Amino acid sequence: MPTVTDYRQIQQVWNPAKHMGRTGTACTRCRRKQVKCDGATPRCRRCAWGDHDCIYLKVVKPEPDLKTLQSEAIQKPATMSRKHQKLIAQVRDMERQMENLREEMRSLGRAGSSDDDIESDISSLDSVKLEYDEYDFLSFSDTTYGDMGSPEEQTIPDSAEFREVYVVERSRTTTPERPMKCQRKQSEYEMKINVYDSQAIVSGSHSIPVTSSIPTQWKLTITANGVRIQTGIKNVYQLNHLLASAPQLLKVPSQQQKRSARSLFILWNNRWSKYTNESAKDDTMQILAQTPVATPADQDSKLQSYIQAHESEILYFIVGVWLRSEPHLIARHQFMTHYRLHKLYGCKQVPGDFNTLLYSVGCIAAFDAFKMHMNKFKCDEPLPLGVTASKMGGFVADYFFPLVKDGIFAYLDDPEPSPYIMTSFFHVLLYLFHARQIKMASTYLSMAARVATTLGYEFPDSGTQAKHAVTAQHIKSSIFWTILSNYDEAISFMGFPSVISDRERRLAIASQILTQPNNLSVEDLAPLQFHISFAKQSAINRDIFETFYREDSPAMPSTDDLTRFEEMWAEWWDELPPWLRPTPQYQYPSHSDLMNALRMGIVREIGTIDIHLPFIDRDGIKEKDFDPILLPHFPIGQTLIGIGQTILAPADKRPKSRPSSPASLFNEDLEDEQTASDNPARLRSSHVQHAIRICSQSAVRATKLVLAIHKHGGNRFPLFELGRACEVHVGNLSAKEPDIAATARGHLALSHKIITESIPFQAGDDRVTTYAKYLKDVMAKNGVNSEDLATVDEEDHFRSPVIGCEYA
Repeated sequence: MPTVTDYRQIQQVWNPAKHMGRTGTACTRCRRKQVKCDGATPRCRRCAWGDHDCIYLKVVKPEPDLKTLQSEAIQKPATMSRKHQKLIAQVRDMERQMENLREEMRSLGRAGSSDDDIESDISSLDSVKLEYDEYDFLSFSDTTYGDMGSPEEQTIPDSAEFREVYVVERSRTTTPERPMKCQRKQSEYEMKINVYDSQAIVSGSHSIPVTSSIPTQWKLTITANGVRIQTGIKNVYQLNHLLASAPQLLKVPSQQQKRSARSLFILWNNRWSKYTNESAKDDTMQILAQTPVATPADQDSKLQSYIQAHESEILYFIVGVWLRSEPHLIARHQFMTHYRLHKLYGCKQVPGDFNTLLYSVGCIAAFDAFKMHMNKFKCDEPLPLGVTASKMGGFVADYFFPLVKDGIFAYLDDPEPSPYIMTSFFHVLLYLFHARQIKMASTYLSMAARVATTLGYEFPDSGTQAKHAVTAQHIKSSIFWTILSNYDEAISFMGFPSVISDRERRLAIASQILTQPNNLSVEDLAPLQFHISFAKQSAINRDIFETFYREDSPAMPSTDDLTRFEEMWAEWWDELPPWLRPTPQYQYPSHSDLMNALRMGIVREIGTIDIHLPFIDRDGIKEKDFDPILLPHFPIGQTLIGIGQTILAPADKRPKSRPSSPASLFNEDLEDEQTASDNPARLRSSHVQHAIRICSQSAVRATKLVLAIHKHGGNRFPLFELGRACEVHVGNLSAKEPDIAATARGHLALSHKIITESIPFQAGDDRVTTYAKYLKDVMAKNGVNSEDLATVDEEDHFRSPVIGCEYA
């Protein structure tokens, strides 16, 4: 068995005395994979299962060197002698300081004994020990070093350092007390306290009440490790005042700073200045609890401890909110089975990569969950003082991210990884994109592509694809590689090298698979329908971007492209199932289905705007009327969060026939192209008017869908989607048609109302508040007010789910 000399190279996992036939360490392979090892010999269970070599390491304690022992034996007496001499020097120095103190106190007492008038009043202090007297700290009672003075024998000195004379008199004021039927018998401690009545220190023009206490005894003990002082401090407040005044009390009176007549007043309350107002003087001598001010570092440490103590409650809350609003799960039934087991039995009854998936959900959904649904978080212990919802969400996301990384690396070399790993990769990529860590996202994207290949998510060859029907595995492969290719294209767009070399081929095959008929049942196809629909629209969006929004795109777009995209967009919408369409009359089975339908409706409306926006003459619109950060002029397919943005369907595979498009998509009949072709300007004008009206109607419907998401409590406030609709509203404020301009004014006011009533705005989110201010400035500039809001229907016509969500 190989041996090592450093115990840190060994992973201790259990007590070998309680497990016969097992080692007390983990094998090298289990330690490298950071997994538990049963320590069985000659091979552990994991190595035996994979038929790997199992090697254990044994720690060998090196034999001591004889020369080292001899040198240590020689140096030890010298070291002990130096420590002994140092301790003796410290004790003698302390004796010298206490002797000087005793002599100075006696000289001061003799100097002040000549005044007979004052001596009679000062003698009353012989039996009184002031709790805040500056000599208490230096008054010791120790039999070893003789009589060094006691608190009972001290008097207030009268020297040149003190400008006024102190006179101590009895307080004749009494506090009215309520008569009691049966008075409680006083204890021995209370009787001792009552002996010392309340005193009043009269100095010149003011009188300060003083609360006296019983004498405090101090005991000095010299040990081998130093000097130990045992005091008579009874509570924490006295200790705080003692430590606050220790720098001055450690000096003898002649070495201390010269004090005025109010030295006793500020001695134990040195945080008060000499300009303290008169109303606070009477309460100064009371024992006050000094509340510490929490620094950001202290708050972060408290928040870290809080999350560690309540990790399961926080994780279940985040996952519940995520499932209720955006459950884009491919294997939803399997996920819910493991999720219930995890809540009942913890992480022992579920696969290890399932915990990684839960942690990844905590990364991507923590911020929105706490920001939007903070009132639903239930925990026995409240949040630390001063922690806001946004800070809690961001801190929790950063807390779970290292756990996700550890889980991914632990199962990265697994020969049979679970599909949960792929979903965890997608969540990690989304988290890194939000954090603007594109280089790190490129690394994780390459690892995700390798895991997808290991899981068998590959496409069939072009020759075998036509012979076999499309299966669920092919559809999963199409969805996974679509998402990975979309992230790869986003990384390439930001200037980083591409990770997936054959991205175009994979996207083309994925597009063909998703458009081919399959023999899957409704139960098998339903969980994949959302991803299939999103992938299809993403293909169309990418084609729109390539045609209209590239730098080399023609200045005057072609009407043939407009017709082609309208047909493709209408066909995609017609193929959607009812539960993915935002229909007010439809009864959605759960809250998550309603959110999916509303968001899919927003995708459809903004995609319609992207198709017609290039045909609108925007020369009269100033660039400063738009937010350059929040409202970029490119399709929503390039910016949507979650599922990927683009896949490319070849031009020869586009549908040729015009589908039955919804009536709301084309509300104005275009002129016949053959008649209008003789007049290009007239053709251009007709398409411009058509595009303006279509964009206005789509922006209105998108605003109403955002209103529905806001009123039904979505997990994420769709700020970007509402911003795209407001971009059209702002452009239509100066429209020539009165109805279009009036509609834009009313819905711009409605958009501002939605934003100001949203939870992120009330929580102080920077992006939401900044955009709300931008809309307010635009409305003020164009004269939009609450009167325009009265012309808009603010009612939510969507029905709430009756079944509800069983996962929240």
